[in-house]
Amino acid sequence: MAYAGFIDIQVNGWQGVDFSEPGLTVDAVRRVTLDLASCGTLAYCPTLVTSSEAIYRENLQVLAAAMREPDLAGHLLGIHLEGPFISPEPGAVGAHQPQYVREPS
Repeated sequence: MAYAGFIDIQVNGWQGVDFSEPGLTVDAVRRVTLDLASCGTLAYCPTLVTSSEAIYRENLQVLAAAMREPDLAGHLLGIHLEGPFISPEPGAVGAHQPQYVREPS
C-alpha cells in the first residue's frame, strides 16, 4: 500500500519540542513524529542549529536512538545539522548563537 504525504528536510522542532534544546528524549521525538504524521508530514529530517558541543553530543545520540526505533525509523530520514560551519558575520549568522559558530578545518 502506498501512502501520500509530505517530506520536510528541515524540522527544528514542533509543539514545544526543540531538537537543539537540552533534555531531548526519544519520547519527545516520538511525539513530534506522530503528530507531524497526523498532519500529513510522513517523513522528515530533525534539525539541530549551531549549538554547543554538549548539545551535539547529547541530542545527536537521542536522535540516532530514535532512528533505530521500529515505529520511527521510516519517518526519520537523517539528521540535518544547520551549522556550526556558517558565517559568523552579523546578518549572515541569523538566529544562530555566534559563540558556537566554527571555522571549517
